[in-house]
Amino acid sequence: MRKNGKVLTGVVAFCLILTVTGMVWAAGLFPDGTVTTGNLVWLQDADSFGRLTWDQAASQVNNLASGSHGLSDGSKPGDWHLPTKSELESRVRNVSGFNNVSSEYYWSNTTEGSQAWAVSANYPSGKINKGNVNHVWPVRSIK
Repeated sequence: MRKNGKVLTGVVAFCLILTVTGMVWAAGLFPDGTVTTGNLVWLQDADSFGRLTWDQAASQVNNLASGSHGLSDGSKPGDWHLPTKSELESRVRNVSGFNNVSSEYYWSNTTEGSQAWAVSANYPSGKINKGNVNHVWPVRSIK
């Protein structure tokens, strides 16, 4: 009986840890301002930059580093980039754990001449003139 009691206590403790961890994750309480999904690290605040032209977005994201936009992850300028069209399409369909997710378009780094693909959860993806303004959601690879 005693062994079963210890096993049961261990299982209950494990479930409690999972529950608390899940609550922290669901509440968006990430200490470094990021959310990791698969092999990508996303800025937790999905609207930290507001709306920018594509050129402004690419420049701002390239200069993103720890100490700005709620980050304390040790990242340096050049670590972050605009997501590819496919990365962004996957992300806008699952936004759990992120803050300030817009239903409007986000810039991708997938470009064709003077246009870039923009992605939204509510609208079809499309090529948009880089001079227009859209939201910016930076991503980086796991170090």
